[in-house]
Amino acid sequence: MNHQIRAWRKILAPYTQRKPYAHLCHLAGYLKNCEAIGDLLPDPYIPTWRDTLRRLIPRAAEADQIALVTLYEYLGEVKQ
Repeated sequence: MNHQIRAWRKILAPYTQRKPYAHLCHLAGYLKNCEAIGDLLPDPYIPTWRDTLRRLIPRAAEADQIALVTLYEYLGEVKQ
């Protein structure tokens, strides 16, 4: 799972610099903490991040879309 989390962080990095998605830097920080533990943890901001990812996916680079969809789905499975 660590490799997957690291890949998501790498893919998110350029999007955190764009104005409508800048708050995704919090998601990147969350993923950094989860990478150290090796699994996704509950977080009250997950619904907000999922909503942003849902809007980002169609606008993302084609090469990033599958990974972002996977992240969206995994975040949906995290128990709150």
